[in-house]
Amino acid sequence: YLFVDSDPKSFREDDPSWTVLGRSVALNKRNQLPIQQANLRSVIENLNSHPNLKPWIGDRKAWGELLAGLDIDAAGGQKRRLGRFLFAMSARKFRESVNTLVREMQDRGRTTETTFHVFTGLAGGTGSGSVVDVVAQLRSIYPDMKQRIIVYA
Repeated sequence: YLFVDSDPKSFREDDPSWTVLGRSVALNKRNQLPIQQANLRSVIENLNSHPNLKPWIGDRKAWGELLAGLDIDAAGGQKRRLGRFLFAMSARKFRESVNTLVREMQDRGRTTETTFHVFTGLAGGTGSGSVVDVVAQLRSIYPDMKQRIIVYA
């Protein structure tokens, strides 16, 4: 399991949503990837330093109103484009975490084929903004089509 989220409250050990039938089902820290720390304003001001983000960020003038009304270091404000941005800023950590977890699973003697189950909501939050990039990163890491990716949205 790798839990990726932009809401810092989701990573608190005392979060009641991690309790089922009175027992904690919270994941270990190595199975958690918070993506809440990123400075969009800085990236937009220095787009040439971020060639992978530049094509989809587009004209920085279009971000003016959004930037003015948001705390950029927060959880993305439940905006799809900000979810995509936050994930992009953590994509390297995502790739490292996935590689580590898959390698550990394979080292335990399981098959080298892996099925990835990706869960997300589509209500306009950060999950719906990053789901396509999650799938793209998984396929980039594992280009062999034997590695299945199933999305539950």
